[in-house]
Amino acid sequence: MYQSIQVKSILFLCKIKASSIDNVALVRNKLLKRGVKWNKERPTKVIAVFSINNWEKVLIEHLNSIGPVIHICWPHINDFFDTSSEWLKKRKRINSHIQSEFEKHYESDKNIVVFFYTSDFIISSDTLNSMKKSNVVMVSFCWDDLLYFKGNVRGQLVGVQQMSREVDFNLTLSPEAISRYNIAGSACFFWEGIPVPNASAELLPKKDSYQGDNDFYVLFVGTRYGWRSDFIEGLKKKGIIVKCFGKGWENGTISDDQMQDEIFKAPVVLGFANVGYTKDITTIKGRDFEVPAFGGLYLTQFSEGIKLVYQPDIEILCYRDFEECFQKICFVRDNYPQAASIRLAGYRKAIQTATWSSRMLYLRKLIDIATAA
Repeated sequence: MYQSIQVKSILFLCKIKASSIDNVALVRNKLLKRGVKWNKERPTKVIAVFSINNWEKVLIEHLNSIGPVIHICWPHINDFFDTSSEWLKKRKRINSHIQSEFEKHYESDKNIVVFFYTSDFIISSDTLNSMKKSNVVMVSFCWDDLLYFKGNVRGQLVGVQQMSREVDFNLTLSPEAISRYNIAGSACFFWEGIPVPNASAELLPKKDSYQGDNDFYVLFVGTRYGWRSDFIEGLKKKGIIVKCFGKGWENGTISDDQMQDEIFKAPVVLGFANVGYTKDITTIKGRDFEVPAFGGLYLTQFSEGIKLVYQPDIEILCYRDFEECFQKICFVRDNYPQAASIRLAGYRKAIQTATWSSRMLYLRKLIDIATAA
């Protein structure tokens, strides 16, 4: 889907080099120019601006650790419009709603954090500029900035380049994308986690969890699309039993509680880090946090971001191609005690620094640093 955008993005990504820009200084300079006066003695309020598709509800829950949250939402849009004129009409209505809700909930005697998880497809520069008050800091998070940083489909904007320039700072889970923001003149930070106090519970294996006997299998939870089917069929041809849940698979979808239970008792959980329909462009995915935090032994495709969260082969397992994936599955099957120690190490790391709570601690620290007098 949207192959022309993907090809252009891939070529651009190959050309850029690691940035040496001081992103903290970039944020401070932007806030100074805007005349932002952040008073740490005042209470902080969060205005969250995004639609709910599925997982986004966790953002609302955890943003509450920064301050009480007001959520500005609109019905989720699944695809592009047939024409740019249809898009502009819908976009105008959404932005009118966002501006109205912002003014309704804005308070001049509080610090305001406006948190966006949206894109240029939805948000307009006029709306962003209308929020630039002296007590407001604006933050944007994007999970798809490796492929969809800038572009258009049928005259409709794709990506976050435009809004990245208007907000004060951006968060990403793809460290390779930071230089793209910097080239656009935008400050961006890898959204790492800070250890959560008292998050040191031990993993207690269930009686029915894998103990190295003959019931070995691989679990995958996710939608069936792209090259996932061929990859998993390849594992089956090598004699590996793969149990799949999600849209398009024979077992169908499962609830969050069922997923957590399946992950906990599975011998090993398979992950894919590729972006969209690509094979080699990889990024951190939501499962990278969920699987270890649910107590699963995780084997996922390598990405540059993953090594900033976990120690590969110590806390999780990573593969770069099909053969390495197969070999590591065999390692888990044949070396249960060592695999179990990796599983436990991944669990400990995940509940300490790979949760939304830990990332919110980082965001709070980042805001404090950026607004320091």
